[in-house]
Amino acid sequence: MPEIRIQDLLETINKDGIEKGEEQARKIISEANEKAAAIIRDAEGNSRSMIEAAKAECDTFVKQGNAALRQAADNVCISLKSELNGMIAKVVRKTLESKMRSDGMIELIREALKVNPSRNVVLELSRNMFDFCSNSLHDEISKGLEIKASDAVRSGFRLSERNGSGYYDFSADELVGLVMPYLSDSLTNALKG
Repeated sequence: MPEIRIQDLLETINKDGIEKGEEQARKIISEANEKAAAIIRDAEGNSRSMIEAAKAECDTFVKQGNAALRQAADNVCISLKSELNGMIAKVVRKTLESKMRSDGMIELIREALKVNPSRNVVLELSRNMFDFCSNSLHDEISKGLEIKASDAVRSGFRLSERNGSGYYDFSADELVGLVMPYLSDSLTNALKG
C-alpha cells in the first residue's frame, strides 16, 4: 500500500507541476502576445507618423519646385523681353538714323522749325551732316537760323534756344527712347498672350 500512496503522491506532484507549468506557460504566452501587440501598435503609429512626415516633405518639395519653375519662367520672359527690346531698339535706331542722313532729315528740321521761328533757335548737327544741311536750309539760314556742328549730336539734330534756356533733342537715341516705352507695352502684351 505504501507504494500506491507514493505513486499517488508522485502523480499529484507531477500533475500539480504540469498544471503550474502549463499555467505559467499560458501566462508567459499571454504576456508575450500583449507585448507583441503593443510593439505592433507602436510600429504602426511610427510608420503612420513617418508616412505623414514624408508626405509633408514631398508637398513642400513640390511647392518649392513649382515656385522655382514659375520664377524660371518669369526670368525667361524678362530676358526675352529685354532681348527683343534691344533688337527692336536697334531696328528703330537704324531706321531713324537712315532717315536722318537723307532729305528726310531736312523735312524733319523744317517741321520742327514751324514750332519755333528760325531766328530764335540754333540748329545743332553732327559734323558729317553740317554741310548737307547748310546747303539745303539756305532759306531758313537767311531768315536768321544759326547752324552749328556739334560733337554732342551723333545723328539727328537738336534745336536750342539762343539764350540757352532749353532745347529739343531730335537725335536718334532720344527718339528711340521716346518710342520704346510704347513698343515695350505692345511687346509685353504680346508676350502675355
